[in-house]
Amino acid sequence: MFCMHCGAKIPDDSVFCSKCGKSISGNENEVVTCESKYKVTLYRESQMYLLNPPINISVDGVMNSSIENGGTRLIELNEGSHTFEFSASMRKTKIDANLNSDMQITLSWNRLTGAIVARLSVM
Repeated sequence: MFCMHCGAKIPDDSVFCSKCGKSISGNENEVVTCESKYKVTLYRESQMYLLNPPINISVDGVMNSSIENGGTRLIELNEGSHTFEFSASMRKTKIDANLNSDMQITLSWNRLTGAIVARLSVM
C-alpha cells in the first residue's frame, strides 16, 4: 500500500504514514487534491564481473527494493522532488530529481573505481 498524501510505501495495516505522518484512514469529509503521478524506470545494465551483488534502492529514505544484474524496476511517484539512493556492500550513490515527467535511471558499475554509476534521463 502507498500513502495517498506523499506516495511512500507503507504496510497494509497502517493508520498513519511513517514518512509524512498523515492519516491513512480516509475521512469522507477530507478533500484530497489529485497529484500527478509519474513512472521512474530503474534499469541495471548487464555487466560481467566475478562478484555482482544486487543494488539496493531507497526512495526518499525508505528502502524500496533491490535490482539484480540486467534487471528492471518500475516505481510510480508523485510529482515533486525525490531522492534516490543506491547501495551495494560499501558503495553508495544518490540522485536528487525533480519529477515532472516519466524518467529512467540507468545503473552500472564503474570498471575502474568500482563505484555505482547512476544516470538520469527523461523519457
